[in-house]
Amino acid sequence: MDELADYTDHQFETKLQIEIEQLTKNKQAQESPKAYLLGGQPGAGKSGLHQLIKAEDPNAITIDNDTFKWLHPKYKQLEQKYGKDVVKYVTPFSNQMTESLIDYLSDKKFDLIIEGTLRTVEVPMATVTKLQNRGYEASLYVMAVPRIESYLGTLARYEDQFSLSPRTARATTKEAHDVVARQLPDNLDFLYKQRLFKEIRLYDRKGNKLYSSLENLNESPKKIITEILNRKLDNNTLLNSIDSVINKMEINHHTTTPQYLDLVEKTTELKKEISGRVQEQLKEFAEKNPEVNPKEDPENKNDRPSY
Repeated sequence: MDELADYTDHQFETKLQIEIEQLTKNKQAQESPKAYLLGGQPGAGKSGLHQLIKAEDPNAITIDNDTFKWLHPKYKQLEQKYGKDVVKYVTPFSNQMTESLIDYLSDKKFDLIIEGTLRTVEVPMATVTKLQNRGYEASLYVMAVPRIESYLGTLARYEDQFSLSPRTARATTKEAHDVVARQLPDNLDFLYKQRLFKEIRLYDRKGNKLYSSLENLNESPKKIITEILNRKLDNNTLLNSIDSVINKMEINHHTTTPQYLDLVEKTTELKKEISGRVQEQLKEFAEKNPEVNPKEDPENKNDRPSY
């Protein structure tokens, strides 16, 4: 690891105290604190969960590892040197910041929102156990989104980041996305069976609650999350979503990337399918309504020009 990524205890403590002051401003510690752990594959739209929880509990403090990376004392120098690979060099700092904030804020009994993916079960289990030992009531909120939708979300997010900061925009690989999506049902089922959380909820991107372990006492969320992950979008919805990403790619001049070429090919396939389906529907209509001849519409006879 580059020595440029090193930082002193004093530098870290200074940043930590500043962050504590900012996060706790206008927030109140609680006698019966609550913690909300978040989960979902990359691109699923977990920011929507933040909004839902804030509406229920405006006093909750969000702890998101990604937001602490730029706090590294030498972030600008590392960014200039490594560009988008800067994340590798500042992650140890952001990990320490995350752990220190959880430790301090939970000791003071502030309500917490803790970002995650559920790529593994070890991290959420360790976190919830620690919080429960400090008197917390913990819930798990998971974003349930079809994997094709969340994958397109990762592409759109990268293009948005690139338009703002080309040097530091960092793409989520399809492999990284798929690993979480593949492991999510089993990990969620495991956590459900451990009965560590007061409640487990699943939400869609529109904020609709799809599942609650309190309302489905003997039903694991595994079946529901699996069905949603594997759900196919209708062709028109999928085409619109892909077109949106393609437009972002074209604006950023990313028209030679494998992702762009794959999406263009998929768009062509979808348009053929949609066109074919329209022709089938017209044929079915004509067979069911033989008296209607689109080539000889009586209503339009008078509109024809005479020669």
